[in-house]
Amino acid sequence: MPPGIFDGLAALYELNLSTNRLTSLPEDIFHSNNLGVSLAKLHLNDNQLTTLPARLLDYLGSLTTLHLNNNQLTNLPEDIFHGNLLGELTTLHLNDNQLTTLPARLFDNQQLYYSLSYIHLNNNRLTSLPSGIFNRVAPLFLCLNNNQLTNLPAGIFNDVYDDIDEEYLKELHLGNNLLTELPSGIFDNLTELTLLNLEANLLEELPANIFQNNTAITNMKLAWNHLNNDTAPPERFTSLANLNHLDLTRNRISFPVNAWLPEFGTDWVGAGSGHLPTMLLSPQQQFLAPTALITRVSES
Repeated sequence: MPPGIFDGLAALYELNLSTNRLTSLPEDIFHSNNLGVSLAKLHLNDNQLTTLPARLLDYLGSLTTLHLNNNQLTNLPEDIFHGNLLGELTTLHLNDNQLTTLPARLFDNQQLYYSLSYIHLNNNRLTSLPSGIFNRVAPLFLCLNNNQLTNLPAGIFNDVYDDIDEEYLKELHLGNNLLTELPSGIFDNLTELTLLNLEANLLEELPANIFQNNTAITNMKLAWNHLNNDTAPPERFTSLANLNHLDLTRNRISFPVNAWLPEFGTDWVGAGSGHLPTMLLSPQQQFLAPTALITRVSES
């Protein structure tokens, strides 16, 4: 695309360049004062982009939604989101690329701290995350499903909250990775989390008190791990007073379903939820067999 092609479009609100054969973009392609004021949605998905210019987004002061999914990106410039005007971005789509790592300072822009709420990084090739990558951003939804993460740095989620607007991470998706363990206290600061997806990992144990501060969780997915009676006993979940759905299918748990009922009985009703959670457990001694479902029991 030639330089300046979009310069005269003073009222352009949404620009859709998806499903073309773009392999690269000029760094100044969006460096227009007109676009900086008007452009809110930019679609660059479903192309063949392998890299992005570091200053590509610097002028887009009104950008709220950026679609970069389904390209061939293998890395991102550390300062791609560091533009001083980039303070309205709320939703970032980077699903279905080939990212193996993320720069530690990728989101280190004070302008984004209170705006960026939805980060989608599903279906990449991430093997690890820098320990401080989320220190300067406060997303409500963080999606990292279908990567190759083998571990989570201790404290990686400690600062994922907006202390001004009192907004906290609501959904954390880490399904279909290669996690074998969870650091003790990894979720302690996620006090408003409502959905936690850890299914299809290699988890062998849930540390004691791992969910002690996560009383807002209503939906927990732990299917397709390597948990058993000793490493995931019912008492691991007793702090989850608002839990509605718990999926433990395809693990190695063999105790009878009724062993869970004391843990989800008076404590749940006493906490004000008024019901037992829906639980999915494999039949006794047959963790690879069809699942058994305990349906939600409402308080009469």
